[in-house]
Amino acid sequence: QTRGNTDVAVKQMDELATMKNHGLAAMWMISQESDLQEVKKWSESGHARFRKLMEIGLKNLEGENLLSAKVLMFSYLAEVGAYSDAGRYLAEVVPSRPDLALAAATLCRSQHDSVGLAKYSTIAERHYQAELSRQPTDIIARINLARVLMIQTKCEDAAKLLNDGYRLTKDNRLTGVTSEALLVWSDHLGASD
Repeated sequence: QTRGNTDVAVKQMDELATMKNHGLAAMWMISQESDLQEVKKWSESGHARFRKLMEIGLKNLEGENLLSAKVLMFSYLAEVGAYSDAGRYLAEVVPSRPDLALAAATLCRSQHDSVGLAKYSTIAERHYQAELSRQPTDIIARINLARVLMIQTKCEDAAKLLNDGYRLTKDNRLTGVTSEALLVWSDHLGASD
C-alpha cells in the first residue's frame, strides 16, 4: 500500500513539473531520477529527461532555488564535457557563491582561458583567505586556498601554507596536498628552465 502511495505522489509531481511547468517539482523529480555520479551511464532519453526538467527549473525558479538549479546544471554540463556551457553557468553563480570560484578557475585553466583564470582564481583566493582568517584550523579552506595558489603558480606559497597548517593542526590530509604542491612547483621550475 505504501509503495502505491509513493507511485501516485511521483506521478503527481511529474505532472506538476511537466504539465504545469512547476520549477520546484521539476527539481524534485531530478532529485528522484538523476544521479550525476552516474551521468556517463545515462541513456540518451535519461539525458533528454534531465535537460527538459532542468529547463523547467531554470525558467521557473527564483532566488536561492534558481541558484541551486544553476549549480546543478553546471555540474551536469561539466560531467558531460560541455565546458563552455558549464562556464556560463558558473559565471552567473560565482558572484553569489564565491566557494565555487575555485571550480570556475579550474575550468578556465582547462580551457586555456587566462582572463577567466585570473578573475576566478583571485575571487577564490580572497574567499579562502577570509575563511582561514575566521578559522585558521579549517583544513578544507586551507587545502582549497593551496590549490588556488597552485593554479596561480604560487607553489612555494601553497607549500608554506600547507606546512603551516600541518604544524597548527597535525592533520595528515595536508601532507598529501603538500606533496602535490611540491610536484607542481617542481614541474613549473622545470618548465621555466
